[in-house]
Amino acid sequence: MNRHFINTDKFFNAYIDDIYALGLEADNEIYVLANQENRPGHLTTDNPFWYVENDVDSILKVISTFQPEDKIFVCWYSGPVAEAIVKSGIKNPLYVYLMGGDFYADPIEWHVDWLFDKLTRRKIKKAYFPQVKWTRKNPFHWYRIKTDLVKAHQHKVQVKKAYQKKLKEIERIDYIVLPIQDVAEIDLVKRLYPTCHAKHVYGLFDQNFDMASLLCTKPRRDGKWRILFGNSADPTNNYIDGFKYLSKVLPDVEVFTILSYGDENGKKWALEAGEKTFGDDFHPIMDFMPRACYLDFLMDKDAVVMFHNRPQAVGNIMTALVLGKPVFIKKSNALYEFLKSIGGLPVYDAVDLKKVSLESCINEALKKRENTIKAVEGIYSNRLRLELLKKMLRLE
Repeated sequence: MNRHFINTDKFFNAYIDDIYALGLEADNEIYVLANQENRPGHLTTDNPFWYVENDVDSILKVISTFQPEDKIFVCWYSGPVAEAIVKSGIKNPLYVYLMGGDFYADPIEWHVDWLFDKLTRRKIKKAYFPQVKWTRKNPFHWYRIKTDLVKAHQHKVQVKKAYQKKLKEIERIDYIVLPIQDVAEIDLVKRLYPTCHAKHVYGLFDQNFDMASLLCTKPRRDGKWRILFGNSADPTNNYIDGFKYLSKVLPDVEVFTILSYGDENGKKWALEAGEKTFGDDFHPIMDFMPRACYLDFLMDKDAVVMFHNRPQAVGNIMTALVLGKPVFIKKSNALYEFLKSIGGLPVYDAVDLKKVSLESCINEALKKRENTIKAVEGIYSNRLRLELLKKMLRLE
């Protein structure tokens, strides 16, 4: 039996549906970790699954029913589920889909210096780190400074303990499932967590390939360039720094940003920075869009810019490429080399926006669209996704 722990994210509708489409439901038990107030989230599938309260005791109770031959699959390996699996001491093969934040932002304070650019990092530290208030106007100045320093030290100790706990959780993983064939991201995980000895397994979520490849190219609208920037409200998108950079290198743009899900602080900061930088040319998308509506929305954009330092937004990036859009992503991002390795994709270093002609990049991406579709089909089609999932779920 295969046992699956997932959450209510939008990715997992297709994940559940794929298991049923393959006719494997009798050999797979699906547990959705969500407390009452968080149900159903973005889960809209009609196929059955089990809800489990998202706390360690509830998950341990489920784990106690597992048999030694069962495989465990986890999507979003963080918080109670990771703690419960380690605490249970079970030796069952553990497959973890690397979602991003569960590895790169847990605990977020440990990763702050590489995840965030200068201006965003300043916001993060102010929000998540105890502040030492250096002011001589307060009559209790030295007492307050001493108190602040103690709190800062205690926080540093807590963050280190949280990281050490994460090291043990990462060490427990047998296989890391990634929607890319390149091992650069596995190498990144192992640098961040030296205890990681997991093997790489190639597995996919629905990356919109089949639907996107069938859409007809729309003629460009007149007026300003229409840029999709980032992929969620998560602050790792570096909106504050990215918006500032974009406004300098492309002054005549309309910017669209997906803020329908993610971190509340990140949403607030993105809204503030976007409105301040672009005014009426800033268009935050606050409501969740069904897949077909999102594809139509993305087809209407000229280019996609991602300013994150960690791998994320694979689905958004691949969808944009299949639709004939150029994608700008930081060269330092582990995804960059993977995308370039496919060959011929209209992928550029985001920092080179100031050096290239955006119009030329857009025209080149449209010209190469059919070639891009052929290149991507071999790694992201529905057929391949189902084949890979069936192989991975096959009982041994």
